[in-house]
Parts: sequence; structure tokens; C-alpha cells
Amino acid sequence: MGGCLSLVFMIEYAKEKGEKMSFRLICGRAGTGKSDFCLEEIKNNLDNNKIYIITPEQFSFTEEKKLLAKLENKSTLNVEVLTFARMAYRLSNKVGGACKTSLSKSGKAMLIYDIATKKNKELNFLGKSKQNVELIDTLLTELKKHRVNLEDLNSIKDKIDDPYLEKKIEDIIVIYDEYTKSLKGKYIEENDKLEILIDQLDKTDDFKDSLIYIDEFTGFTKQEYEIIKKLMQIAKKVTITITTDNLDLKEGLERDIFYSNKETADKLLYIARDNNIECEKTVFLNAFYRFENEELAYFEQNICNNIYNTYNRNVENISIVLAQNPYSEIENIAKEIISLIKKGYRYKDIVIISKQLDTYSSLCKAIFGEYKIPIFIDEKKQLNQNVFAKYILSLLEIYSSRMVLRICNFISKNRIYRY
Repeated sequence: MGGCLSLVFMIEYAKEKGEKMSFRLICGRAGTGKSDFCLEEIKNNLDNNKIYIITPEQFSFTEEKKLLAKLENKSTLNVEVLTFARMAYRLSNKVGGACKTSLSKSGKAMLIYDIATKKNKELNFLGKSKQNVELIDTLLTELKKHRVNLEDLNSIKDKIDDPYLEKKIEDIIVIYDEYTKSLKGKYIEENDKLEILIDQLDKTDDFKDSLIYIDEFTGFTKQEYEIIKKLMQIAKKVTITITTDNLDLKEGLERDIFYSNKETADKLLYIARDNNIECEKTVFLNAFYRFENEELAYFEQNICNNIYNTYNRNVENISIVLAQNPYSEIENIAKEIISLIKKGYRYKDIVIISKQLDTYSSLCKAIFGEYKIPIFIDEKKQLNQNVFAKYILSLLEIYSSRMVLRICNFISKNRIYRY
């Protein structure tokens, strides 16, 4: 209750000072320069402003590179690239809660397996097989992200007529209830950190009166919407980029490829208005900058349209290869890369995009190694797997062990005993 009162006080204080909190959308199709528009605006507003750029985890490094390029490699303390997870980590260290043990992915799987084993007789469909553990893991993650609690599940169960669906929800309730009890007071998991962030945002001045840009998101979870609402209430201005050609919701989901994005924009505008935040005029960007050839621009315009137009010229920059299996698919890519290098391209100019990183990363390492093609795979790694980190830790361990040895020798020589 105290947190809510302090937030209300901050809003009222800002109003008394004449400071207006505002919200704005930057809209445009893919390649119209939404990110660049934000970065250019940041460059022009660096003086006397705290600025934060919030991106998904996988885009944070790219965003930092683009920011440095836009600022012409000049360092600045006024602007920072963050993710929601990084925000949670920072505030938990500052406000409190960082000492709680975080549950790893493998630890979560072990806990779910243990719960499924203990509650086996109470479950109708879910068991302790590997597939079910992965299914439950995904399910619990989604429930937490969308802030669905046990009361919500019980309420849904009471309204269902289908006996099979009712029994499935009963299984979910049993697992969810035991999982929540097992975590309470002992561990926190990744999704709990965002829940803690929601409570802690109004307890710090880090984001007060700042300019916040939220970029590269395709949608938001209920937790993230709640965080954005808090940011709207304490920041000077919140700007969010949305990939869409307009904000008209009339065409419907089946005919409009941007319908879900438009729903996101509509919900953000509703949150702003519901909290008396000024909504600035939406900026629409129409000129295309990303595509350096006409074929890619045409492809973007027509790939998802129900009514498409045939491209009447020869296609030279887009090709499709039908491979028998993933191995031959990657081998064909390796040959294509070698061909491009001979034409004068550099390895850093070539990017391979895949939705199945687990399947293709090992194949790329093996096949590209045979072709002597250097490769960087954008995947998470444990810090202790890094050679340099291992070196530093080993040095610290050597120093630590020597200090212990010296203390033991000192005690032995001076006959110091503890009774």
C-alpha cells in the first residue's frame, strides 16, 4: 500500500511542477527506420536527460552497437541499453532481494520431476516423463508471464463443461500449487524477477523523469505491460516502436498480418489514457531504408498478403534451395559462402538466420570447420566456459590457496591454538 501511495505522490508532485508525462508510438513496416528514428532523437536529447533503451534480450548487443555508431563512438553516461531482466537485476541489488537463490533451468526441471513423482496418484494425465516435464516447464512459465494465479485457474475450472479439459486443469492446479509452495521462501525463478521489478519500480529514482525508448518488441506479456504502465507513470516520456502500417483494427486477424501488433498498440494507448498519461501524436514512417534492392522490398510487401501481385522482372537476389536434409542444407550454405568470399565479400558481411538454433548450431560448427569458415553463433554460454574467465578464476584460486597456506604456516610457527 505504501508503494502505491508513494507512486501517487510522485505523479501529483510532477503535475504540481507542471511536468507532463507523455507516451508516444513510432509505427512503420519492417525496414522503415523506426530504430534509427529513436537513435537520432536520442542523439539530439543527450544533454540533461537520463535516457534508457529497452530491448529484448537477443537485441541488446545489436542496439548498443547501433547506438555507439549513431553517437560516432563517443562515450556517454546519459544513455543506456537495458532489458527487462537487467532492470530487475539492477533494482534487486539496489532496493533488495538480490540475495535470494535463483532457480536455474535444470533446477526447475528437477523440481517439476520431483513434484510429478510425489503427486503421481493425484494426476490424471500429466506424468514424470521427459516430454511432460518440458511441457509443465513451458506451461508454468506462461502462467507466470501472464500473471495467472491459482484462483484464476479454479475459477476457469468451475465454468468448464468438458470433463477431459476439467481434469487437465485439475492436473495443472495440483502441479502449480505444489510448485508455488516449493519455491516460497527458498528460491525465485526468472519470471518472479519481473514480478519483483513491478513492485520495486516506484521505490527508486533511477527511471524518474527519464526518456525511455522501448524498441524491437513484437508483443508484451502481462508482466511487461505492468512494467510499462509503471514506467509511464514515473518517466518524462515513454516511446515504443510498433511494426505496422496503420492502427486500424477493422480488417480482422485472418486478413491483416499486423493485427496482433495493432492490438498491442491499442492496449498501450488504453493503458496510457487510463492512467491520465498524455498520448502524443503517433509517428508513422513510410520510406524504406533497409532493403538495398527492389526484390527484397517487393518481397516484404507481398509475402504475407492474401492478395498478391506477381513480380514481373527476373529475380536475381533471392533464391530457394530444396535440400534433402539439414546436413546438405548447411553444406550448400558453406559452398555459397566460399563463392561469396571469392567475389570480395568478408565473413562479417554474411549472416545465417535460423529459428532452430539447437538443430543447426552443431552442424554449422562441424561443416564450416571442414570448409575453414570462421563462425560466431549467438547463443548463451556459461561464464565459466570462457577461457579468459577461467584464467582469471584460476589466478584468484591460486592466490586464495597461497593465502590459506601462509596463514596455516603462521599458526604453526607461532603455536596459535583456538580452544
